[in-house]
Amino acid sequence: MGMNLDLFLDKHKVILSLVKDIQKNITSAITENSADIIASDINKLSSVLMMHLASEDKNLYPEALSSDSEELRRTAKEYIDEMGNLMKVFDDFHKNFNTKSKILDNVNDFTLQAQKVTLAIEKRITKEESGLYKML
Repeated sequence: MGMNLDLFLDKHKVILSLVKDIQKNITSAITENSADIIASDINKLSSVLMMHLASEDKNLYPEALSSDSEELRRTAKEYIDEMGNLMKVFDDFHKNFNTKSKILDNVNDFTLQAQKVTLAIEKRITKEESGLYKML
């Protein structure tokens, strides 16, 4: 294995930390101030997540897909298929709620979507770390 999984794991920590901050801020009433902080966190999360996924796509997944292990190839393919959907969901979420006013204009919808998206990201990272990363 030519790649350094520690770099990917470090990015996971940053992503999960931003996810936790967003989750913490949607548990109480959303104010002008918290909406501002949340929008900033969503934008940070977007850039970290996009770079991380691009890096996985370029380095991690091609290596897994060309592995001698059929189980590893199958797992990587399954993760790629799932990820396409999560990326689309996150991208829509980011476009819909990347500013304070977009959040405040539709707090209920925002809160529901934020809960769904952040949980999906957490699940994805847990799955990668307990599955694919272990196999690599």
